[in-house]
Amino acid sequence: AFGVALIAFLYVFSWGLSHGNVEKLRHGLDRDGRICGISTGVRAQPYVYYCPTEWDVWNWSLVVDDSDPICVWKCPEGPNATDDVPTNCSSGALAPYVTTKVGDWYCLPETSKLSQASVKLRRHMANWQSEGSAGVMGMKNSWPVMIFIVLVATGLGYIYLCLLRAIAKGLIWLCLGIGIVSLVGLGIYLWTQGADDISSQIGTEHIEEAKGSTKVLAVLSWVGAFLLACLFCCCYGDVELSTACVRSGTEVIWKMPLLLLAPLVKAVTKTSMAVLVFWGFVELWSTADITGTGTRRHYHFSGEQQLYLVIYIFVAWWLLAFITALYQFSIAYAVAKWYDTDVNEDGDRDADCCGVTEGIWCGVRFHLGSL
Repeated sequence: AFGVALIAFLYVFSWGLSHGNVEKLRHGLDRDGRICGISTGVRAQPYVYYCPTEWDVWNWSLVVDDSDPICVWKCPEGPNATDDVPTNCSSGALAPYVTTKVGDWYCLPETSKLSQASVKLRRHMANWQSEGSAGVMGMKNSWPVMIFIVLVATGLGYIYLCLLRAIAKGLIWLCLGIGIVSLVGLGIYLWTQGADDISSQIGTEHIEEAKGSTKVLAVLSWVGAFLLACLFCCCYGDVELSTACVRSGTEVIWKMPLLLLAPLVKAVTKTSMAVLVFWGFVELWSTADITGTGTRRHYHFSGEQQLYLVIYIFVAWWLLAFITALYQFSIAYAVAKWYDTDVNEDGDRDADCCGVTEGIWCGVRFHLGSL
């Protein structure tokens, strides 16, 4: 089943790449619903310019019509510009106003001279569709930060492994202690001044209701701290057993060097796959028919496209989950193989260092449908 799903996923992925155009998601639309720089008739005009309804050149007074965007080949530089930009506005032959290019897609009123019109137009443009499109397109510029985050997270993981090897028991007790203290402190705060802080936000007329709610939450916090303390006392033996298991696990990791590289390989592999899957989803989404004006757009999918989206999302989630499961299986396989190896005269185990790769092969070869 997984193999069939993977074939379907690859087909949908390639179909999205061949039929999609991510440029459709970031370029604006004119008043006729044509995508500037993309649609027939405006391919040489990639910028959106909002036509003025009132434009006093001498007093720098401007009123724009946010429902009358047009496509232009460059952003107008003002009424005195030597390079004329022809406009086809419904309001007539008003001289073009000075603009600033925003995001390589929109020509908005210059902020320093036409601030009121610029602010009004930017508010009109602010919606989840434009923000989402800009965010997706901006991800290509943020890849250094994303790589840095992955490396830092991996480094912190190695530090955590070192701490587990040295003070596994202390870390567990420390976490339990921090949890108890935090819950007790939260309960004290809610009981003493939580209601006052809430009433300052919602008004003094609701202070009695706030007091009742915060006192209930405070009691719940203290109950949670008590239960955690009971767990602390009653499960001491289990904690000892858990710490012994953790210490043994970290010992195996340090004895088999490939296990140290496994988290880094997994992080790089899953991050790369997630980026690839996300980009394929954007390409598939861009196959939709887009209508609207300016930054306000509507996406229309056919029945076939909707089916492709469902298949893609489901199999993409399955694929990412499979990578995680295969990683966990390979680690478990390597550890089990290490423990199954006989102890030599020096009290050590002569297990080969390729248990992780062998586990990956075993998982792919025999457990592809069950992981």
